[in-house]
Amino acid sequence: MTHEIAAASRPGTGTPVPLRRSVSGTEQTRRWARSGKVALARLLVLIALCALWQGVLGPVVGVTWFPSLISIFSKLGSWTSDGTLRVHLWITVFELGASLIIGGVAGLVLGLLIGFYRGVRDSLYPIAVIAYLAPLSVLTPLIISALGFGTEPKIVLGATTAFFIVFFHTISGAREAQRRMLEGLYLMGASDFEVLVKVLAPASRKWAIAGLNVAGPLTLIAIVTVEIFGSSQGLGFLIEDAAGSSDMVSIYAAVLILAALGVITKQSIDFIDKHTNGLGGSNGG
Repeated sequence: MTHEIAAASRPGTGTPVPLRRSVSGTEQTRRWARSGKVALARLLVLIALCALWQGVLGPVVGVTWFPSLISIFSKLGSWTSDGTLRVHLWITVFELGASLIIGGVAGLVLGLLIGFYRGVRDSLYPIAVIAYLAPLSVLTPLIISALGFGTEPKIVLGATTAFFIVFFHTISGAREAQRRMLEGLYLMGASDFEVLVKVLAPASRKWAIAGLNVAGPLTLIAIVTVEIFGSSQGLGFLIEDAAGSSDMVSIYAAVLILAALGVITKQSIDFIDKHTNGLGGSNGG
């Protein structure tokens, strides 16, 4: 089904003037049908998983390891009513948001600079690779010993995770910028700042967003890991507290919240991607 473009004549000239492109009702109906099929398929998969959990895993393996879904959602309801969920969820959300903002912005800026200046890249890139290879499990006790058990160590580790992922993605995007285009801009008198803003930043945008998509869940995992390791607040603390008393209902309830938070994080990054798409311009590579 092709799109039709209506046209009208310009008054006094007879020249046809194209009007706004319209989408046929049939095509719109097809889009809605596809969206409905996808939603239905997801709903059927969810129902099948719930049936498998409730009807097979629970009775066969045992309710100790696979408690009923009703008890899990009942726990979520009790956490909501007594304020437990609000307090601990807010702590984890704040730490995740701060980590992604700090690490993402730092990774974007330093990635652009190192990707642009070859001398700086040759000097610092190997050091960045070595630092990235250091496992966070080794750094966690050191950072907690230095900063204590508050919010700071979780944000530091979360921001470090986000930083390196966005950093390396941004460098890849900066390298995509065509050398001839850069040379042409310099011949026209462009400054380094103008080249960074008008060419390298747009070319690196999609890479930085891709880095955020990868960094989001990994940063959340890093934060929750520190909360489990040593914290008195956050979703990780709820998991650790429940594990200490073998409360599988609370563990699954906290994991369910983490899964929902991961989905919301992904949707938020997609929202940023959609509303910054115009910044890529023609140079977005």
